Amino acid sequence: MLDGFVQITKFTQEITGFPLHSNGLIDVPKDLADIVESTIGAVFIDSNSCLDTVWKLIGRASYGLKKDIAYNRAAKDALDNIGE
Repeated sequence: MLDGFVQITKFTQEITGFPLHSNGLIDVPKDLADIVESTIGAVFIDSNSCLDTVWKLIGRASYGLKKDIAYNRAAKDALDNIGE
């Protein structure tokens, strides 16, 4: 259990050095994937198999990430427009 916590902590520190669109460049610890999977599964079961509730949870949990992606995309578009 402690090893999983250490891996997740290390991952959260290392991930900040990668761009948001760097899928596959860093491995996600299995314990973190298990936590996310079990949380989503628990919400699904506790909500009487309501997918809308699960999607609301995912939407709330990913708000910061979506905001960062939108900001980075807007910044890239602005830079691209300067060159035109």
